[in-house]
Amino acid sequence: MKYANREMKIDQIIGYFNEKKINLIPPFQRGSVWTIALRRKLIENMVKARPIPAVFLYKQDAGAQFNYNILDGKQRLESLILFVGNRRTGMKLSNLEHYFYGKPAREHANFEIDLNGKGVTFEKLDDSLVRSFREYAIPTIEIDLDDEEASFDEVVDLFIDINQQGVKVSRFDVVKALGNDPLFKQVFSLFAVKELKKRSAYYRARANSYSYVLQRLNIIKRLPDKNSQVDRMWERLTEIALFARTYQHRAPAEILKAFINPAKDKNKKLKEYELVRMRRAFGFLEAAYRSNPALAETKLATDQPQFYTLITTLVSTDLLDTYSDEELRKRIFAASQVLDGEESPGKLKRDVSEYQAAATKQTTHPARRETRQRVLLRALKEAKI
Repeated sequence: MKYANREMKIDQIIGYFNEKKINLIPPFQRGSVWTIALRRKLIENMVKARPIPAVFLYKQDAGAQFNYNILDGKQRLESLILFVGNRRTGMKLSNLEHYFYGKPAREHANFEIDLNGKGVTFEKLDDSLVRSFREYAIPTIEIDLDDEEASFDEVVDLFIDINQQGVKVSRFDVVKALGNDPLFKQVFSLFAVKELKKRSAYYRARANSYSYVLQRLNIIKRLPDKNSQVDRMWERLTEIALFARTYQHRAPAEILKAFINPAKDKNKKLKEYELVRMRRAFGFLEAAYRSNPALAETKLATDQPQFYTLITTLVSTDLLDTYSDEELRKRIFAASQVLDGEESPGKLKRDVSEYQAAATKQTTHPARRETRQRVLLRALKEAKI
C-alpha cells in the first residue's frame, strides 16, 4: 500500500458530506461508540485551533469524481458533523441522518461545547470563530490499495495500528464486523460456528474438511489463539470462494475494495454448484493428508501461496475427474518434491525456477498465480509415480 499526506479544511469536508462523497460506514467500521464528553473535548480543541490525529482515507474513483472511504477517524468526523448540525444558515449538514446507524448518535446533533465557561452550539458561535473554524485543516492520509502486494491481512492490521484514539478495537473485531457481507457470512458458516459464553462471543472451527485442511497452513498453525485462527481461516477461505465463482485470480486490492465499498461491488453468496466444487476439493485434500501424512507437511499444504495454487487448481480443473483419488494424491506428492527442489526437475528445470520465483516474490499478483498454476499442472502431468 502507498500513503499520501494531505489536509482537508472543514469547509471542504462539510461540502463532501453534503455531496455524500465520504463513506463513514464501510462494513468493518464500528457504530457510534464515542461518548458526548469525548465529542465535546475534540471539538473544543478544534475550535481552539489545536491539532488532532490524522484521519485515514481510501480514495476511490467514482465516475468523474473521487469518493472517500474512512479507514480510521470515523468518530472524529462523526463528532464534527454532529456539532455542525443542521441549524446554522450558510453552513450546515443537509443529510445528517444519512451518516448514523441509530437514534442515540442523532440525539447528539447540534450539541454544545464549553467555550470560556459557557455552553454554545455551532448555530450560536460567533462569526469570527466560525470563519477560523471553517479554515481549520484536518490532517488526512490517503491510502492507495492498488499495490499488487496489498493483502486483506495488511489492511486489517493497518486499521488496528492507526486506531490511536477513543475505544480500542481488536483485529478480530474487524473481521467479525465483515461478517455482515453475504459472501463473508456464508463462508464463515462453512467451517465455523459462533458460541456465547458469559455474554461474550467466541468462534469455533467445525470439525470438517475446510478446517482440517486450512489448519495445516503455517500462518494458521503459528497462531496460539483459537479466535485468531478462525479469523485467518475465514480470510483465506473467502479468497478461495471468490476464485471458485469466476476461476479468475484477483489481486487482493480488488477484493478489499469490494468489501470496503460493497454497494459498488456486492459480494453475493456462492451458488450450490460452486460450493460443490469447493467441498469436493477440500474433501479430497483431507483424505489425501490423512492417508499420506508426509503430503500434509509439504509446501503445497503448508505454505500459503503454494496452497492457494493447489486448491484453486483442484477447484478449476478436471483433475479430480481425470485421475483416481489415489493416483492424484501420489502425483501431487511427487510434484511437490520436484517443485520444492527435493527431486531432480529433469525437463521441468526452467518451469520449476519460474514456479519458485513466483512463490516467493509478489505472490498475490494474478500473473504470478497463473504461472504457478501452469507449472503445477505440468508437474502433475509429468510426475513419476
